Amino acid sequence: MAGKPRKPRPDAAGPQPICRNVIVGGRRTSLRMEASMWTALAEICRRQGLTTNQIAGMVDSRRGRTGLTAAMRVMIINYFQAAAAPIVGAVGHDDAGYRQIDQALRGFAETDDESGDDEPEDEGA
Repeated sequence: MAGKPRKPRPDAAGPQPICRNVIVGGRRTSLRMEASMWTALAEICRRQGLTTNQIAGMVDSRRGRTGLTAAMRVMIINYFQAAAAPIVGAVGHDDAGYRQIDQALRGFAETDDESGDDEPEDEGA
């Protein structure tokens, strides 16, 4: 995205999405998510010892026909839901599988999205 960043419209409701580039499979593509999603993704990266590009690649390889941005949002929610899930005998987030990103990716078991929204999110090279 070239030029100046867009200013939010005064009448726009809700948080404004932020567009950032990631590299997936050697190609640059963009993700457009709210600041809270980017913050949550950064926390996942920190805890997992992975980069945003690595996580985006993991999600991309399992997302089927679901758009990458939507799949990233689902993975973020799945990750923190797994962290919050009570497990008998677990003590804290680490014991509850908090560090297991595979749990967050479980919803992408090679299934296709039925919404028909399979347009690529690539802005071009």
